[in-house]
Amino acid sequence: MPHDHGEWPQISDRLGEIFCLTFIRSSDDADALRRMGALSDTVGQRTLGDLAEEAQEFDHGYPTVAAAARLDGWTVMIEPGGFEGSDTALLSAVSEGSEAVSVLRHAYASNRFGYAAAGRLVTGFDPSWPGRRWGTHPDRLLSVMDEVGMTPDDPDAGYVEGTLPALELAGRITGVGVPLRVLDEPLLSAWIEPWFSDAVPPPVSNGDPLMHAVTAAPAQVRPAVIVAELRRLATLLRVADAPGLADTLAAAESGGAAVPAEGELGQQVRAWLADSRRAGTSLNDHSARHRMNDTERNHAFLRGWWVQALRAVRWPDSPTAAAVALRPLVSGPPALRDPHAQEAIRAMLG
Repeated sequence: MPHDHGEWPQISDRLGEIFCLTFIRSSDDADALRRMGALSDTVGQRTLGDLAEEAQEFDHGYPTVAAAARLDGWTVMIEPGGFEGSDTALLSAVSEGSEAVSVLRHAYASNRFGYAAAGRLVTGFDPSWPGRRWGTHPDRLLSVMDEVGMTPDDPDAGYVEGTLPALELAGRITGVGVPLRVLDEPLLSAWIEPWFSDAVPPPVSNGDPLMHAVTAAPAQVRPAVIVAELRRLATLLRVADAPGLADTLAAAESGGAAVPAEGELGQQVRAWLADSRRAGTSLNDHSARHRMNDTERNHAFLRGWWVQALRAVRWPDSPTAAAVALRPLVSGPPALRDPHAQEAIRAMLG
């Protein structure tokens, strides 16, 4: 017998083939945006239509966008065409001191559901395959999943689209729904950049011996290794003179360095990230593809690898940060790999 999903079908139809809803408990709209990594100079009132248009602009760097709607004790973050709230690291971070529930619909990739609390993912799964679950308590939601029409433990259950039961599951957990009127109202919104959020990059699964050696090294050794590799990349890519970079790397070597989005280096990070997005997204944008040549696009891709490695400065003594910093060297494009640099790191490790 078909399950009645209330107004969720209309919500899903209005938002389209790609969207993410992230519910955050006891968080007002401004705080919810901050937790998602909102860029403060982009915060303002917009409709979802206006926000979606900004996300498609080459000149803006195809930003990731989100709008916040305050509900009863929760705020829902709406990402039209986006998916950042489904990322385990970001969802865990926004749940710190609270709870968060995320539903991703992605018609061209994988759907995703996540429930996190107190900074940890409790239960995650692809709604199309609810029998495959992960998290600290992957079976926590089994009874509610059954109530909304999922069959998580049916060995004969095949692929299902899964978005509507996932949305209803979010509604059962939070006790709130998204009124249709919200999709047409101006909402507090922003361009979001998780690079500046509190999300700790997830562990990198890599069998490379050098990666294993660095992540297994004593915590006091890692900052020097991380900073040495970041300096190598900065020199190779001719960004070593970026404002604030030298001071940030020196601070990381001494224990850690935050990079505010509003600072000189933060502004440069934003530019590198925007160029990296332009390089990839413009390939599918016929009106803008010609605005980057192959050389510019390649440089932007390489600097995209670099700026993701640079996130390690915030947690330089952690194994995860070490893996993030060394990823270009170990598994990046050939232009970023260097056997001599690998040998130098082995020497630093003794």
